[in-house]
Amino acid sequence: MHIEQLEKNKVKVTLTVDDLHMMDIDISTLGNESVKLNTFLFNIMEKVKEETDFNPYGGQILMEAMPTAEGVSIFVSKVLDDDRKITKTAFKNVKTIRAKGVVSGTSEIDADVMELFYIENFDSVCSVLRELKYNTLLKCELYKLEDEYCMMVRRDFKSVQSMGVLWEFAKRRSVHSMQKDFVREHGTLIAKGRKLANMGKGVKSLY
Repeated sequence: MHIEQLEKNKVKVTLTVDDLHMMDIDISTLGNESVKLNTFLFNIMEKVKEETDFNPYGGQILMEAMPTAEGVSIFVSKVLDDDRKITKTAFKNVKTIRAKGVVSGTSEIDADVMELFYIENFDSVCSVLRELKYNTLLKCELYKLEDEYCMMVRRDFKSVQSMGVLWEFAKRRSVHSMQKDFVREHGTLIAKGRKLANMGKGVKSLY
């Protein structure tokens, strides 16, 4: 965990995937009002207080979580100052501290049931489209993000073979659930669902 004080009332907390694993944290499973989320946020606030002169326990606090290639960055900002202290018990009832993820709101498929694979070039994308079945591609999304491609596939008992195909041609798989929201927000959608399945059908016809 790396803590950087950006301004008097703003701190950046960077957590790697290893940090999250050590804390037994899976961002996708943290509910807005869950005890685990409150404990996670409280531990971060304690660390911030120890390592900086930023006091997170007075006034209104806004926390924004942004996915990164290595894990997640959490920006902690104080909106209003207040000298009153807060205890760990009272922290559970604080309503002005919340984790705010990046969500595009345009997807028809729940991100929590999707696996994300990064593919290096279009030739490899074509190989994936050629190998995956039509019905599987109906449950997939394909994006272009800077100089690479991103393929999402629904995670279910029928997708075991699909995962093997993607592992063969992909350069890596996302290990952080928030990356899927990031790709949807910042990537360019090429095709999904029936359009992607028909695209795969067209690629197959060329071979």
